[in-house]
Amino acid sequence: MDFQWSDSQDELYRRALELAQRHFAGASRVWADHAFDRGHWDICAEFGLMGLCVPEAYGGLGLDALTTARVVEAFGRGCEDTGLVFSAAAHLFAAVMPIVEYGDEALKAALLPALARGAAIGANAITEGEAGSDAFALRTEARREENSTYSTARRATSATARSPTSSSSTRR
Repeated sequence: MDFQWSDSQDELYRRALELAQRHFAGASRVWADHAFDRGHWDICAEFGLMGLCVPEAYGGLGLDALTTARVVEAFGRGCEDTGLVFSAAAHLFAAVMPIVEYGDEALKAALLPALARGAAIGANAITEGEAGSDAFALRTEARREENSTYSTARRATSATARSPTSSSSTRR
């Protein structure tokens, strides 16, 4: 087996590292603002970071898992704004990839193009009263019923948030 990175994988790594160093060296200053910088997100999206492993048919780059992880690693290595790195990784791995892997065709067609180009921001929220944000402590189970619906034996908790680009102050 050949465990060497290909020339194209090395080039993507180099480009992601350079992007992060060029645009986000010193970006820790945004922490003082306590705000999401949509301009920074858009720079990443233009590079293709938000759709690295999304199939090309939906507007992504169609990269495999290892190449995607390596590109995200390079971005994280060069970017001082760790919140941006975390947000991009959560978007890609916790929100986008479950749609790629488990979504039906209608859901993929409806959501993936905007997610891949960074126009929409994917998010994931999990919690239970006893578990907080510890995913391994969650106890709720979904059970498939005979009529193909699902039920849970515990109370469900959900969280919502407005879009960082929304001008609405309505919260639910």
